Amino acid sequence: MSRKSFILVFSLVAGLSIIGIFLFVPVWHKEQKLHCLESPASKIPIMEINGVEFTQLDENEKKVWILSAARAIQFSDSTILENAEVKLFKEGNLTSQGTADRIIIENSTSNFTLKGNICIVSYRDGAELRTSELFWNNSERKLYTE
Repeated sequence: MSRKSFILVFSLVAGLSIIGIFLFVPVWHKEQKLHCLESPASKIPIMEINGVEFTQLDENEKKVWILSAARAIQFSDSTILENAEVKLFKEGNLTSQGTADRIIIENSTSNFTLKGNICIVSYRDGAELRTSELFWNNSERKLYTE
């Protein structure tokens, strides 16, 4: 192999390696970020407590929701409730109630995500919803699912 061919092959391999790194690192970083969001157990808990109940009140001091759980783990940005129950209210009246394996609360917004074996019953129309994931938007006071 001539020196010119060697330099050409070496340059090609080096160039492809650099392009591969630029393509791989953002994907890897995104995967790591998603993993951290899904697995806050890798973070250091601030507090763990058994038997909790959180209540959100509106501006008129009427209940918006009540979240209760057998166990809660608080982190700096989120709180995880395990074996959780949710009660949703409208104008202080109970409208829906359900259970989930866990609820992840965003501490800064009070938005939360219900995950795993979810069963919600609506008392307004008698409907029952069973799913694996639901999202509560606290500013809109609505549940969403994909």
